[in-house]
Amino acid sequence: MRAAIRGGVRPSAGASALAAALCALLGCAVGCEQTPPQESESGRAEQDLLAPYAHGFNTLGEHFQPLADALDRPDGGPPEPAGEALEAAFADAEKAFAHGRAASASRAPELAQLAEALVQSAAHLLAARRPGASGGEDASARHEAARRFRKSLYALGNALEGLEDEQMAAEIRSRAGQKAHGYWFRLCIVEAKKLLRQAQRLPDPAVFSPGLQELERAQAGLAALLGPQAEKASQALAAFVERASAYRNLARSLAAQPLRAEDRRALDAAFNALVDAGNALYELESQGVL
Repeated sequence: MRAAIRGGVRPSAGASALAAALCALLGCAVGCEQTPPQESESGRAEQDLLAPYAHGFNTLGEHFQPLADALDRPDGGPPEPAGEALEAAFADAEKAFAHGRAASASRAPELAQLAEALVQSAAHLLAARRPGASGGEDASARHEAARRFRKSLYALGNALEGLEDEQMAAEIRSRAGQKAHGYWFRLCIVEAKKLLRQAQRLPDPAVFSPGLQELERAQAGLAALLGPQAEKASQALAAFVERASAYRNLARSLAAQPLRAEDRRALDAAFNALVDAGNALYELESQGVL
């Protein structure tokens, strides 16, 4: 699962949808939030703190998890992406974490430590991949490098997830009075995340029923506000609604059968797509467009 706060994009949290797509999906008319509540100084500081760490986390997870999986195979065959792409992703994540440390040297020492451990574990993966490198031909070294990376990725993801949950809850509370776009798209993401956690931890699909109702309520609340708005905002809202709809429909279909590993992976991918669409709304919100 992606960290919902993406580096370079998030000063807040977001959602997306096309007026026509939303009306087709929910049969409602909707309008645009003109003046979202101002974030507190502490809220903006928290966002600035999390964004680079989340960017580095997402980058290493996306590019290095397939490498860890490949190195765990008995043959240790050459993984994709290619080495140049991995090196570029590694450098990008290192840069993001450096920005995070600079912004939070005294406020979040735990994040800095976890990020450093993840960087080191990713470096071990790269070393294990290179032919002739120390441990590169040794199966036990490859497996240990993959295990260490997964452990480090999980640790940083857990820490980010806890901070994100606190931040999102505060943002929703601050918007509860208006219940405009910023309130409803955040609620969509929160409810979608709850369903994902249930799918990851519980085998019984019946647990989806209450969560699906809450997600549908959040979607309907957003739909009830849509209407004529700037083209950029309309496109971003359309993308969000489309992905929220796909996520909801997938979760509904899974509620009718026992959950398999591939079902959980599909739901995870659909949630990641929703997060990416939400990031576009965060950016528009920060620009005063949404």
